[in-house]
Amino acid sequence: MDPFESEDEDLAKVKEWWKKNGSSAAAGVVIGVALVFGNNWWGNYRTQRAENASKIYEQMMIQNAAKQPEAAQKLGGRLMKDFAATPYAGKGALFIAHLSYQSGDVENAQRQLQWAVDNAIEPATIHVARLRLARILEDKGKLDAALKLVRREQTGGYTAQYLELEADLLVAQGDKSLARKKYRKALGSLAPGLTDAKTVIRMKLDDLAEAG
Repeated sequence: MDPFESEDEDLAKVKEWWKKNGSSAAAGVVIGVALVFGNNWWGNYRTQRAENASKIYEQMMIQNAAKQPEAAQKLGGRLMKDFAATPYAGKGALFIAHLSYQSGDVENAQRQLQWAVDNAIEPATIHVARLRLARILEDKGKLDAALKLVRREQTGGYTAQYLELEADLLVAQGDKSLARKKYRKALGSLAPGLTDAKTVIRMKLDDLAEAG
């Protein structure tokens, strides 16, 4: 028996299979390579974008420290416009809102906070923006709109802050009974060691007791 006979048969089978399926197999290889390359490219692209956004955010902080708020705000605007898919865009919006509020431009602060609520990708940034936006609405007397913002099921690590703000709004609306319940829940939600926050909430409860 020819020791190479079986190999010849196998080779013939391979040739026949390639004749029938070669083009689709080659296409599959090309697609597989393209997917791997595409995934690597996209990962590198996102990393580079995040690094660029980080540098702009750092420059924004430097400009603010140098008492150049206008330059800092421009950099924050660039983050929001060109790097919206990075965490730094939301942080930039929070920073612009802070500068605007300090300068008395409450309307712009409100716009920036709303942008962060709608577009930020980090949950913590969204929570902070929502709480600050609700405070601005409270100052404007828009209590119902503020309550709508803070009454949420998903509060992350900000449960106590949401409950305290909700209680403040209820007090402003005259619902002191429900406000007391919210303050107490806020106290129970505070992490150990936050003595200053607990003191403030207890003072608010005491004020309600005296008013009652």
